[in-house]
Amino acid sequence: MRKKKMSDNKRTRLLVLFLCVVLISSLLIGCKSRGDKETSSVPMGRYMEQELELPEEYQESHIISILSNVDNELEVYLATATTMIALIYDGESWTEKTISWINNIDQNKYMIYKVILGKDNQYYLITVDYSSGEYQYMIYKEDGELAQKLEIPWLETKTEDYKGEMSYPNVEDIQVLEDGTLVILPSIYGESVNMFDPSTGELIQDYSLIAPVAVSNQDLIGYSTDQQKLLRMDKSGRETASYVYDAVLDNSLIQEVDGNIYSLNSAGVSVLQKDGSLWQTIVEGGLTTLSDQTMVFQELAVMEKEKAAYAVLAYDSQYNIKLYYYQFDENVASIPSTQMNVYSLYLNPTIRQAIIKYQSEHPDVLINYTYAIENGEASNANLSDTIRALNTELLAGNGADILVLDGLPRDSYVEKGVLEDISDRIKPLVDDETLNKNIMQNYLSDSSCYYVPLRFQVPLAYGNKQVVEAMPSLDAMIALLENKDVTGLFNNIGAENFANLFWALYSKELVTDEKTINEEILGKYLDMLQLLMEKLGEENIFNFGTSQLQVDNAIELDRGFSMYFGENNKSETFVEQLLSLSDSQVTLAGAREVGMYYDTFDNQYIESGLVGINKASKNKELAKEFLAYLLGDKVQSSTAFDGFPVNAKALDGVMNEVDTLQGMSIAIDTEIRQIEAPDEKQVKELYDKIKELDNPISYDCMLSSLVIDQVKDFLEDKVSKEEAVQNIMNVAKGYLAE
Repeated sequence: MRKKKMSDNKRTRLLVLFLCVVLISSLLIGCKSRGDKETSSVPMGRYMEQELELPEEYQESHIISILSNVDNELEVYLATATTMIALIYDGESWTEKTISWINNIDQNKYMIYKVILGKDNQYYLITVDYSSGEYQYMIYKEDGELAQKLEIPWLETKTEDYKGEMSYPNVEDIQVLEDGTLVILPSIYGESVNMFDPSTGELIQDYSLIAPVAVSNQDLIGYSTDQQKLLRMDKSGRETASYVYDAVLDNSLIQEVDGNIYSLNSAGVSVLQKDGSLWQTIVEGGLTTLSDQTMVFQELAVMEKEKAAYAVLAYDSQYNIKLYYYQFDENVASIPSTQMNVYSLYLNPTIRQAIIKYQSEHPDVLINYTYAIENGEASNANLSDTIRALNTELLAGNGADILVLDGLPRDSYVEKGVLEDISDRIKPLVDDETLNKNIMQNYLSDSSCYYVPLRFQVPLAYGNKQVVEAMPSLDAMIALLENKDVTGLFNNIGAENFANLFWALYSKELVTDEKTINEEILGKYLDMLQLLMEKLGEENIFNFGTSQLQVDNAIELDRGFSMYFGENNKSETFVEQLLSLSDSQVTLAGAREVGMYYDTFDNQYIESGLVGINKASKNKELAKEFLAYLLGDKVQSSTAFDGFPVNAKALDGVMNEVDTLQGMSIAIDTEIRQIEAPDEKQVKELYDKIKELDNPISYDCMLSSLVIDQVKDFLEDKVSKEEAVQNIMNVAKGYLAE
């Protein structure tokens, strides 16, 4: 049959109708609200972190243990001044559980160390008997209303420890198989993991495994240092399976649930499914507190139910116990919608901790942190190449939104217009004394501010008063060395370390405001070093091979120095760089015990975490918001062990924490000495000195590295003083001209 030809009019009408449909569809799409999201294009759902707070009446208690009970609910065990309490958290609310069997133990004599739910669904606990002055671990099992002590002869047998003293075994953890077999993990690295018969207490098997350790119903799972992987082993000691495991071992936990192996470390919570071969991330560490490498993980609880949840018990950097809970939220984007980049040469602990806190409070923001050099170690060539590559990127209008400027040519960046003026955020905080005025005045001009430090470190000298008072002045040091026998008055750290130390202390005299080297001061600097090394002895001149420059994010001026250790070295002079109040304990012990004199170096401080914003950033407002967060109470009051806070209120808080100082043990060679904590008067005297600090040690680390290479040739008599001066002037001129 022949088809009828479509008329031109009909074709035209159909074409018009089609165009109308397209136009209406386009208008409908165009009218969609900006708040509407194309959920199909944005992957949704991830585990969100919640820091659990105990009910108000229990907040003075101390959390001992957490576990997942037989109903897959979180159980939390608390110690009060007089008793133990157990709480159950179902994901929304708390209820108290009766644990009379635990409270029948004499807690004046025994310290409850840990509570465990075995694979046999029975409760166990570890106690420590310290009544006799010796620490002896014991294991108890729930028996109705009573606690039944398990007789394990191994726990009651003393052996010789690493000090040559007789002591009972130390216990880190216990696990229990389905048949009640006990697995005991010792706390001393290198000792075997032991398996015991529950009825006789006799040793069944020992395993050359280390933590992390877990058990299944019938098997033991632990890490083999020989094979560098997790091994599954049965009660006969036979290996039945192995698993790849790349986590940091000394801060990692594993747990077996229904054949699946769960892992907790700074990368997050991950799972190796039964019969699987690849670890799958469940809770992303980078988006949670888990990635904070100052956290010390204690326990992991896995609640495998219709809606899985995970709980983590950990100590933070200030030794506060923290309980985190992770539940899946299907209404949150899998990957945060807003991203910002932070760059530094060296890892900055405060930045890292702040990113974790900020992201937990702002789940829609992801902050990518990149640092170029691992562990503060870099050759001059590598450092130079890294900085040149960064400079090229920044001058091209690219680079990270926030720059941590420690070790970078920050003044050059200001001159070349790389950095954003942040005075609108900083000046009000200085004017209202939120920030330390003495510190911040060095970064504010009448019209601008381009960078500020997040922390400051306190270098000081302690020991012989004449030496301590002379060290900040180049002329005074020369006079001292010319007129006094300094043998035994200096803790000898070698030529290179002395060269670095004094270059830092005199950097403002050595490098002029015009970015040139002061030739006269340079000559005096070389004279002083030569005199010092001659007085200390020829054999010390060639002690090069360590570098004081830039370990992590700050200059390290005390590298090579020993410390006060009592009468044997009380006449020497030492340098100490305080990163926290705890670091002052040895210095203050020397002052208290033998009258050592201590002082700062003419009120100089070391900048740490110097932060600026890239002028080319496309996230300037977010970057400024994060900068304000970095300087706020929450970040400044936390301890990252990289310096004292620039926030005045936070600094007051730190310096008033005298009660937290517990003293310390220090060891030199085979001798161990106990240092007592300072009292309030000593800490106040130190704080008075810290409040006077107003002069930054802020020199160019790349320049100093180049200079010290030339100083080495001079001290090794390879070149004359005149040649050394000329060589230093040449390398400095070339570098500063870049």
